[in-house]
Formats: sequence, C-alpha cells, structure tokens
Amino acid sequence: MDDVDDVDAGPAVEQQRSVPPPRRVFPELITEQAELGEDQVYGAAAETVVEWREAWAARKRARLTLDWLRAERRRLELELRLIGVFGLTPPPADAPWGERRRERELDWRRRALRRLRWQLPLTWSLHWLLRGLTLGRWGRTRER
Repeated sequence: MDDVDDVDAGPAVEQQRSVPPPRRVFPELITEQAELGEDQVYGAAAETVVEWREAWAARKRARLTLDWLRAERRRLELELRLIGVFGLTPPPADAPWGERRRERELDWRRRALRRLRWQLPLTWSLHWLLRGLTLGRWGRTRER
C-alpha cells in the first residue's frame, strides 16, 4: 500500500530523502570543499562552516594587503567559533585535535586576531598616507 502522506510531495521529497549523510572517518574535520548532505554532519555549525569557506576563499584571492587582512580577520573569528564552540577541526589537519591541542590552537588564533586588530588600522593609515604623498599614484588597483 502506498504512503498517503507523500502522494503530492513529488520528486523534491524523493531527492531530499535519498541524500545520506557523507561517510567520514572523522566527522569533526572541516573540509575545504562542500559535500552533499554535510549539514547533517556539522549540524548547528553548518552555516558557520559555509561562512568559513567563503572567508577562506576570499583570503586566497585577495590581491591587496588590506583585503587580505580583512579576510584573515574574518577567517580567524570564524575559526575561533568553530573550534571553541562546536569542537571542529579546520584544514589542513588530518585528524581531530585533542583537548590540549585544541587549547593551543585557540590561544594561537586569539593572539593572531589581536595582532590583526592593531595591524589593520595601521596598514589602512599607511596606505592612505602613501596615497596622499604620491598624489594618488601609489596603492591604486591596476586595470588590465
């Protein structure tokens, strides 16, 4: 006998049901590339993982120092949340971290974030100072 609840559901429900969670040896590891059904693996952290991937990609493609510093700041903020709150391990790790390693990594990221927070305004000020001294010739993005 057919299931009466799914009569009007159509192929969308069939496709949704047919996505099993990815099989992983270590589900705590964050992957650089998105996988089908990974929201089941990461649970509440899935949205933060997507934001982290975007920040990671922005950092890789940043051509200017200020853009790189902003992307790095965002990436570190997200990693602090992923590691500290959700207990996940970002790449390039190949196995989940133990408690001591997790604390060391959190401490390293907090220090790096503090450095970035004073480095970003300093770099911004130097950028505009040099722009002014060179009458706008320094620090322009080049048109190709």
